[in-house]
Amino acid sequence: MGSLIMHLAVSNEIKRIYNFSDRFLFGSIMPDIKKRILNNRSISHYSEKIYLQNNSFKNLPNLEIYMKEHKEKLVKKDEYTLGYFAHLIQDRIWFDKYISRFVDFQDDTLEFVYMHSEGRIVDFDYWKNIIYNDYAKMEKYILDKVNLEKNDIVKRMLLQTNDCQVKETIKSELIDWKIHYDIKKELLTQNQLDEYFEECIYEIRKMYSKLKI
Repeated sequence: MGSLIMHLAVSNEIKRIYNFSDRFLFGSIMPDIKKRILNNRSISHYSEKIYLQNNSFKNLPNLEIYMKEHKEKLVKKDEYTLGYFAHLIQDRIWFDKYISRFVDFQDDTLEFVYMHSEGRIVDFDYWKNIIYNDYAKMEKYILDKVNLEKNDIVKRMLLQTNDCQVKETIKSELIDWKIHYDIKKELLTQNQLDEYFEECIYEIRKMYSKLKI
């Protein structure tokens, strides 16, 4: 559920470290683009449900399955495949260690979540509106952190594909988010995002090291 801008910020730093091309960045947004096109997160994100003792669950990318299915391309250092993998690593960290600070998923249909800050079960959409508003508020901070300009990155991603549906989905997913100032509650902080950013960089580099990248 992290925003594409968050993914691009982390992946841009990995791109810089490994001297990858924009093909890597394109791969790093494709899980979310495929999710929108297919309307199926399980397929696009290699997701598996992990049930916890309190009747809640986490829906996490299965990194081992992805590595097994794409072993040959990963070994050959295919940048698109490495970018896709980086996105899955980021999502696993986000849903395993960060989203769980805010909510517990209580229902397989995602109709309700237990929201820690309010100490109660709320509609999924109620919580989603708050967290997405936080993403909108944090977008400039994230882009400035890694010196990315949004219009430029959109243009560069569009150059990576001739698929019209993919192009339109990229444009729709990277629009400027509207900030709803009537939503006063905030969950995300800059410190949390900085912590997440650094953990993602560390874990991606660790996984790449295992692949001898």
